This record gives sequence, C-alpha cells and structure tokens, in this order.
Amino acid sequence: MSRVVAESVEALPRFGARRTIAVGLDGSEAANRALDWAVEHAAVTRSELVVVGRTPSVGRFVPGGPDELRTLECDTLVVGSRGEPFHGLAAAAENPERQLVVVRGLPLRTGVVTAAVGGVSDRAVVRAAAEICRARSARLRLLHLHLHFGGVAEVGEPDDTPLCHATAYLRAMAPDVEPTTLLDRRAPHEAFGAPSTDLLVIGRGYGGTVGRVAKTAFYHSACPVLLA
Repeated sequence: MSRVVAESVEALPRFGARRTIAVGLDGSEAANRALDWAVEHAAVTRSELVVVGRTPSVGRFVPGGPDELRTLECDTLVVGSRGEPFHGLAAAAENPERQLVVVRGLPLRTGVVTAAVGGVSDRAVVRAAAEICRARSARLRLLHLHLHFGGVAEVGEPDDTPLCHATAYLRAMAPDVEPTTLLDRRAPHEAFGAPSTDLLVIGRGYGGTVGRVAKTAFYHSACPVLLA
C-alpha cells in the first residue's frame, strides 16, 4: 500500500449555493433521455433546470441550438449521446468551469456512483462524486484503470497510489461518504462498457482538455458520464 501524506483539505459543505443545470433538447430520443436525467438530477440536487432548444413541459426555456447551449452560463451542461447537442461536445467541453454530462445507456438503479481516478484532476472528480452520492444517498466506488492506455503492455505490480490518495482526500473532505475501491486491469472501453454503476465521473486532462480516456467513456460507457 502506498504512503499518503496528510494535508489540510476544505470540507465538503452539506448545502452549497443553488446551481443551474442546462440540457439540450432537439427532439431526438437521445435528447429526451438526457432531459429525463437532467430533470431527476435537478430535483435531487435542488438545482434550477434550463432547457435549450424545443419547448419543454418542465424547467425554464431558452430558445436556440447548439451554439446557445455551448455559451449558456450554467454549472452543469447535459446532452444526449446523439443529435445536435452531442455534435457540439468538443466545444461544450472546452469550458472547465462547468461540468458536462453525456447521458448514455439505459437507466440503471445500482445505487452506485463511480469516480475514475488516476489523472491530474482527481480532486475535482472525487469532490463531484461525493456531492452526488450525498444528494442521491448513493454508494461511492473509486476506480483506477491499471492497464496502460494506448496498447502498451502492462508491466510491474498494480499501482494503487491514485486510489490511496483519492481515499485519503475523501476522508478529509467528506468523512461520511464511505467508498469501495477497485483496481481494474481491463481496457477503458471494456471497463466503462460494463453496466455496473448509475453514473461514471471522470476528470479532465492537462489544461482542462478532454483526454483519450474521457472520450472513450463518452462513446462506450453503459451509463451517463459526468466530466468534472
């Protein structure tokens, strides 16, 4: 087990400021599933819901298309896995100040939120996952993919350092959220494609970019993916 050095960590507040969730609606089935997810998520997190595109029966309506959706000020942007909003994914993901959710797969009720750690933004990932676990009364799973991405053969012993650091940070930030940990040797598309969690939380790469592992999740995950 790797050694983790203790440090001062800001606690996760029980109740934060009211947030805004925006979702793109273009009439496609994928967008309708994204709306359903956004409605439920807004309810459990006590957030304001804004719908961009077609007139919905819920939330605050904002006319427009993908361009308006990408530039709208919000805390979380939700899109379906197909249709016009999803085609603007790259531009929408460029704003590191907000979370991006791509709603994939069929609704699952496992009661588990999975946080994939091992990158430069692990703290944002763990914090976002812990907040959602509190709001949904869900269990948290910390996941680290040990297999080297890009076809390089696995070497040496499995490295649990990311899991150790994530667990230590979580205990200091939100000690009431008890995680399980998983060191997974599968390739990203295999691990993310297994239907075992309600939500997958992943992080950005250097400079707030969307890395290869995150893109893999957007196209292969069996559940909604949140980019923290």
